[in-house]
Amino acid sequence: MDSAIQIQGLDVLVLAFSELPEEAVVKLTPTVQATGGVVLGHAVHNALNLNGTGQLSRSLYFKMNKNKSKYVIIGHISWGKDVSAYAAPLELGHLLRRTKGGFAYGYVEAHPWLRPAADTSRPLTNKMIEEKMGRILDEMGGQR
Repeated sequence: MDSAIQIQGLDVLVLAFSELPEEAVVKLTPTVQATGGVVLGHAVHNALNLNGTGQLSRSLYFKMNKNKSKYVIIGHISWGKDVSAYAAPLELGHLLRRTKGGFAYGYVEAHPWLRPAADTSRPLTNKMIEEKMGRILDEMGGQR
C-alpha cells in the first residue's frame, strides 16, 4: 500500500512559505500542535479498542520537539515509561524469547494502533496545515 501524499500546488505553497521570515514558522506552530491533537485522539481511540487495561491509551501524549532549525516544526506522539516495554512491540509485533536460553519460541502478531491513527488523520491534518500556511502567506504578503 503506497502511503505517498500528493497535493497539487503544495510545492509552490511550500516555496512561497520558505521565503517568509522566521515569524511565519512561529505562526504555524499552534496549527502543528492542533494536528498533533488530532492524531493523538485517533491513537487513544485505537489503543482503547485493543481490549487491554487502558493503560496504553491513558499514557499517550503529544509533544513538540525542540528544533535548532528555524524552518522545521516537529512533534511526536509518545507514551509514558509505564508502557514503554510493550507500546512499540504491540504496534510492530515481536518475538517471544526465553530469558536464559535466548531463543525464540513464538511470535506475537502486530496490533497497529499508532500508524492507523496517523493514516486516518492525514487528510484533515494536511488540510489544516495547508490552510494555515495560506492564511499566513496572505497575512504576511507572500505570493501564492
